[in-house]
Amino acid sequence: MGLDISAYSRVFDKKYLLLEKLEDERELENHEIYLYGNGHFSKHQDGIGEGVYSFKGDYFSFGAGSYGTYGEWRRELRSIVNGEMEDQDFYSNYHLFENTPFFELINFSDCEGFIGPKTSRKLYNDFVKHENKFKGESSYFLGKYEQWKEAFRLASNNGIVDFH
Repeated sequence: MGLDISAYSRVFDKKYLLLEKLEDERELENHEIYLYGNGHFSKHQDGIGEGVYSFKGDYFSFGAGSYGTYGEWRRELRSIVNGEMEDQDFYSNYHLFENTPFFELINFSDCEGFIGPKTSRKLYNDFVKHENKFKGESSYFLGKYEQWKEAFRLASNNGIVDFH
């Protein structure tokens, strides 16, 4: 199992509050998505609630890797911008890093939830502004970096990045 990412631009028109209104998730129409909120990170949702939405823009998806591989990638991202530290040291003092680059991605679920357009715009700007710091990284790391950057670019246009 692993983490999959879907990014959408121009998400509009909440259609249903809960997925239970549908008989089956496969009944979603073309250009409809179900957004499952993550209560621990609701600030990242930028005021967008859980439910079924339509989108009128573009779509992009990729596999972020297994949960372990994604965790390693995220740890590398964090260490380059914040210095080497143990996970426990970061997460037990996360509030000290709230204004650092990539914070909203590093301090987010590794399995479910979504990030809204304002937070996506901030993260996209982090990816653009800091990409020179990562030039010497492995091709795997850089490939994932580019995929995340594209996801947040797309979601910056009134969209979302969905973790599933």
